[in-house]
Amino acid sequence: MIKKIKEFNSNNYQIYLFISLIFILIVLSFNSFNKKESVKTCLIPSQNLSYDENFSYNIEIDENAINAKVKKYNNKYLIEIQNGDITETYYVYYTDFYKKNDDNTYSKYDGSNIIGNLDNKYLFLDYLNDLSYGKKAYSNSKGYCYNIKNFKLCLNDDKTVNLEVNDMKVKYYVTETGSNTDFEIEIKGVNENEE
Repeated sequence: MIKKIKEFNSNNYQIYLFISLIFILIVLSFNSFNKKESVKTCLIPSQNLSYDENFSYNIEIDENAINAKVKKYNNKYLIEIQNGDITETYYVYYTDFYKKNDDNTYSKYDGSNIIGNLDNKYLFLDYLNDLSYGKKAYSNSKGYCYNIKNFKLCLNDDKTVNLEVNDMKVKYYVTETGSNTDFEIEIKGVNENEE
């Protein structure tokens, strides 16, 4: 009996090897196909902007009906906050904040929140983009959402972004891309314009 098994094994070794290799290839192909199906292309805020460095957007804040108009040009922002009848304008260059004075000059701003309880970092879509990068998204009826720590970020198919943070609801509307020009402002105490 052992002699017959040895003869069978020596004669059919190549057949077994061939069948085993085909089985392994089928399993690997199936796993590879399943991984491709499970990975979804998720929206991130920068995709809503077509990766443009020059764009404008509006922000609506549920609390107190505050609206903001933001213009971005490379690393510069011009932010106009409308709170009832009061309008305040801010200029941001990298991390430096400046507030517009009555004489149309800008003075260094202390950096406290310019909109109530909303941290200044949530005024920038680039910050939201960084938060969503690499995070797992789930789809809803309007687009994709991220639950990140203490807030929820939703990127809608209509190119709006919704943020829920600290019991506040913030909505971002991209209005224009590629049309802003560089900002010319005069900073108080500085002789040359910031460009």
